[in-house]
Amino acid sequence: MMGGAFHNWGATTEKVHSCAYCSHFTLAGFPLVSGWPMWEQASGLAPAMAGSSVLDESHLKILKAQYEAQNASGAASQIQALVDCVNTLKIQVGILGERGSGVSTLVGALLDKPRRVTDPWAYLREAPETTKQPVVHAHPIYPDLTLHDLPGFEASEKPSAYLKRLGDLSKFSCFVVVVGSGDLRDSHLQVLKAIKQKGKGLILARTKVDLDLHTAERRLRSRYNPSEQLGLIRKELAGVLTKHGMDPKKVFLVSGLETDRYEFARFEDSLEGEVLNLKRTHDGSLEDLNKVSQKKIKELYAICQDGTLSEVPTVISSVLTDPTQIRLDVAVIGVGLTEEDVSHLDLSRYDFFLLVASERYKHTHSCLARAITSAGKQFFFVRSKIDVDVETRPGSQPVAKEEVQSQVRKSCEEALKKDGVDSPQVFLVSCLKPDAFDLPLLLGALSSYAPDLKTKALRKALPTALSRVVRRKAKVLMKDVWGKALQSCLFCVEHPQPDVVDSLTTTIASFCIEFGLDEASLEYTAQATGTARRLLQAVIQSPFAKPLDPAYVLSLITKPTSLTSWAWSYVPYLGRGVKVEPEISFESTYQMLRRAVVELSENAEAVLQLAYTEK
Repeated sequence: MMGGAFHNWGATTEKVHSCAYCSHFTLAGFPLVSGWPMWEQASGLAPAMAGSSVLDESHLKILKAQYEAQNASGAASQIQALVDCVNTLKIQVGILGERGSGVSTLVGALLDKPRRVTDPWAYLREAPETTKQPVVHAHPIYPDLTLHDLPGFEASEKPSAYLKRLGDLSKFSCFVVVVGSGDLRDSHLQVLKAIKQKGKGLILARTKVDLDLHTAERRLRSRYNPSEQLGLIRKELAGVLTKHGMDPKKVFLVSGLETDRYEFARFEDSLEGEVLNLKRTHDGSLEDLNKVSQKKIKELYAICQDGTLSEVPTVISSVLTDPTQIRLDVAVIGVGLTEEDVSHLDLSRYDFFLLVASERYKHTHSCLARAITSAGKQFFFVRSKIDVDVETRPGSQPVAKEEVQSQVRKSCEEALKKDGVDSPQVFLVSCLKPDAFDLPLLLGALSSYAPDLKTKALRKALPTALSRVVRRKAKVLMKDVWGKALQSCLFCVEHPQPDVVDSLTTTIASFCIEFGLDEASLEYTAQATGTARRLLQAVIQSPFAKPLDPAYVLSLITKPTSLTSWAWSYVPYLGRGVKVEPEISFESTYQMLRRAVVELSENAEAVLQLAYTEK
């Protein structure tokens, strides 16, 4: 990767270029052997840097040492200026909480290293010791972002003593305060207030919500509603924060062990927006994609890693063509519920319902039928124990079985129509005599309905699936942005500004291809999904997805000419004739590439969402 940045160095001439990461600098050339400076080949630096995915501070320091070895002190000082500029961009985030609240687990999740407990004996061992000394981690995607896993505080510890124990907090731009299971206690509130008084950014992460929901499910059983439980947790936290004059909007319910669920994606986006000024609009509620087979999910993730998003329609089409790969959630409901239970049910979790009643149609069934219809769902009404109804009871007049079934069916249909069901489908079954009544018809009806239901289930899950795929692709590309920005600035040392702009334009064009926003990709997506290409093109708003004007790119990566340089150009004799050019800034170049990835990812999601909107 560095080979392009240092190709064709001047043999002996020292050149001056306006690539001032922080100030002007000059760089002396060195003789080349096979495209690499001879001293780099001798040191073994070239192969190491060529294979590195991130050009970091250590590489720059090695470059500086090589220049010093060649007695090029001026060039070495200029490399040091770049190192200093890189360091000024470093952002520190402190993550803290009460001991045992899951701070280290959350940090691991942010580093894309979530902990997985696969050993069942792990639950019988002692828990690992909590963090006692600050642990510093470089973010895997944003090298300018440093996460500090800070020691936790004891419930009985005074907040002032705890903050004093942490030392100087002025270096942190933002804090993430982690709250485990339970309520916000006074110790949490005191720490939050102390951080707020220091004028620092603040985000509250409520961890271990997976455990809260697991407990609630065991306790509430049929009345369990995960959305309702999460809402109660949020309402309680927001009430306490508002009472103490703090913003309840930056509260996120997360699990460090299940980063694909709950609000972890929104939490990540909020943190990046707080400290990196990245504004995202991706869907944050990324629940498990249980509608799509794991095989297809792996195919989509493989595309994110090694392919382009133009390949996504092929995978989606294969699933739509073969609905057997789609999971269908059918709820069997109606027995043992009360009217109060119905109000707590989360019907959105299911694709279809079997509403079961034994002996007679009750008020609870009426409530369920209305609730299911209001949710836009479909159901079959299953009247069980029909064998008991048709049996002739001692001392009563015998009645034909067909007449009894007809009466029961008609009674159920009339009750359902009163509850707003236009064309109710009623099945009379007996579990003891499965072949004697409507059970075979019920199974046949489910089989005939299944393909259409599965297709609807997939289309419902597609917005989440597409959002997650685009988000993952954006992360893959964002990993290289820091290195590409540094390479571009180093490239400008031996090349004029137009060449640097061309290099950056090529990089952004490659982003467009990766996100499936180039002309060929849009044409393929339009044909694969039956969506007019002009409609797909209309939702692409980012200027980076269109042919870029070199002057526009140059304006984004340069900073205005300093007053000193401008004045020097007018000094008689000494400054006359000096062409003052704007300086290319590493910070501006990095921000531009970062912004390009964010905007293009949002446009890519908009294109895919539109392509799969039901016509």
